[in-house]
Amino acid sequence: MKIEENIVIFKSDGYFYRLEKTGLKPNTVRLLTREERRQIKPDEETFEIEHIRRIRIETNRTVAQSQRKELEPFERELKSIEQLGELLGYYLYVFSWRHEEVEQK
Repeated sequence: MKIEENIVIFKSDGYFYRLEKTGLKPNTVRLLTREERRQIKPDEETFEIEHIRRIRIETNRTVAQSQRKELEPFERELKSIEQLGELLGYYLYVFSWRHEEVEQK
């Protein structure tokens, strides 16, 4: 996970990447470390997470030249960021976004 300005960035494998990009799965579930959680939610008292507005999903696969357009990173407007619980010292979060139809060229 990385955060650049108001964008949280994750990598997904090829299968989930395609589902996320097409809108069939407009969310990602992540296990965050304590430090990553602080970046997402710096204040325990704050309910809303206002400093992160968008999500960028990148593929974690090495991309051949012929697949570069199909597997390029995409960004979406976040709809919600929810903590689902804790698991073995990690924080379970779901990041959901609005699917945006992208014009095919």
